[in-house]
Amino acid sequence: MRQIKVFVDSSVSTFEEFAKTLKAAVKTSDNISDAICRTFMQVENTVITVKLSEEDKSILAEYRHKLIEEEKALFEKQITELKTLHANHWKEIRKYMKSYTSFSLSGWLAKSAVIGFWILYAYFCLTLGGWIIYSRYF
Repeated sequence: MRQIKVFVDSSVSTFEEFAKTLKAAVKTSDNISDAICRTFMQVENTVITVKLSEEDKSILAEYRHKLIEEEKALFEKQITELKTLHANHWKEIRKYMKSYTSFSLSGWLAKSAVIGFWILYAYFCLTLGGWIIYSRYF
């Protein structure tokens, strides 16, 4: 029994030492991460001043000018491609509209159909409104 008690006591003391060591390790790792975060914040808030020679400035201006010209060329190419795509799209739509598989109203027929629809719609609204008024008050 005494041996078991000694064994349990020694294991409890070992466990307590292990817990203290683990807590110290956690605290150390927290300190490390805090230090890293502080370092990043200091670096982000650091102002860097660079002095360029006239030659460096001219090289930088030359590269900036090249970049702007390349972007202009790229945008012009994209605009040309989009215009071509748009034109081809509308050609296909017109082709489909004129095909025998579709029915489309164009010109005077379309205008007549729209005007006729609105006349019938107005007549319907007036007769419906008249019927509602008549049925409510008479």
